[in-house]
Amino acid sequence: SPATAPLRGASPLLESCERVYLDFGTNIGFKLRELYDPHVARVGTRRPSTFFAPLNLTANFTSRSDVCALAFEPVPRNVIKCNHVVQTLRRRALIGPHVHFFPAAIGTADGTARFYVDDSPNNIANNWGSSLLRWQRGMENRSRVDVPVVGLSTLLERHVPAAAKVVAKMDVEGAEYDVVPHLLREKVADLIDELFLEVHTETNSCCKPPHDAGRHRPDAMRLLQSLRDAGVYAHEWL
Repeated sequence: SPATAPLRGASPLLESCERVYLDFGTNIGFKLRELYDPHVARVGTRRPSTFFAPLNLTANFTSRSDVCALAFEPVPRNVIKCNHVVQTLRRRALIGPHVHFFPAAIGTADGTARFYVDDSPNNIANNWGSSLLRWQRGMENRSRVDVPVVGLSTLLERHVPAAAKVVAKMDVEGAEYDVVPHLLREKVADLIDELFLEVHTETNSCCKPPHDAGRHRPDAMRLLQSLRDAGVYAHEWL
């Protein structure tokens, strides 16, 4: 896909980066704003988020522009918002050329996939529940789009420096049950130092029956433990 062409370029996108943030399932760019424009993101709160603490950011929120980032979001309506967030940060000189956003899903291999968009009236703001899984009867009659998929192990090996401090967030609406074991099989999970993983179970829209097999709470906890056993400081992200 032309949208992901820079990932196939001659040079690693994050070459020489020492601190890296990876956002798999960016939604509308909340965490990008919190990282690079925290004064705006913290409106209405008194305490700063500790989400990015592993990157050793200064407590007084001085420039974070040397933190590199790759972000991915496949839902078309959210892509528009993410592009706006990135363009605004770049226009205000809060980020440089080392921050990249891609309108794509994360998977086990490069390619394309049919993505089902949860555009029901109560979800239309952020399309929560949109997924590569056709999780609800009749969803095939709803909005759907073919989206580029980026293979995560290849992405990490090619673009993330082994010596970098890497914090990642993964919110991929049920695909974590495929992607995490893939990272472990390919022995690249250790390229991520700390991972905030939103796990989805049969209580979430993406993983309701008949898509609940292997996606119950004990399965989710085993998934997190498998990352910890591989040396990744993994947390459940709510």
